[in-house]
Amino acid sequence: MILDDWCIHTANLFYLASFLGRDMLWLRILTCCGLAFGVVFFTTCSPTPMYGPTFWHVAFLIINFVQIHRLIVERRRLSLSREQEVVRRAMLEGLTDEELANTLAHAVMTANDDIPLITSGSSVVLNADELALRDIAFSRLSRTEIINLLSRRVWSSLEGLRMRHGIESTLA
Repeated sequence: MILDDWCIHTANLFYLASFLGRDMLWLRILTCCGLAFGVVFFTTCSPTPMYGPTFWHVAFLIINFVQIHRLIVERRRLSLSREQEVVRRAMLEGLTDEELANTLAHAVMTANDDIPLITSGSSVVLNADELALRDIAFSRLSRTEIINLLSRRVWSSLEGLRMRHGIESTLA
């Protein structure tokens, strides 16, 4: 009886923690932990194992493992090169989350290759389209993901300027 209570309450605490988080990777990891305790509960905590719920928990575990793998691959793809990391440290270090999201939304919606104006303490004034983009697309990204995307945008702007003016890269 004690194991029954412990398994089901632990599973539900993991589910609760996953509902409170915003990061999709952690949501899925915490859900997998809850599902694993659910499998234990349905297979070992009753006189006769419940195979129906166990099957569904295992199916959901497999789906979540696949999605976790996809998220990790996607995040690796977004990681920065050494040169981009130099730009990130130089330009984005002191910005708040809101400044980062506003600057990224503005940079994405700006069609030209100009380097987005990035200074700590300055606020980018967003138009209605940029606000909508920020609120819909960027609100679910982590700070690291926003920084990486913005760093890539700044990097591509720097590369565009370098190519147009025939300047050698000194960041390497």
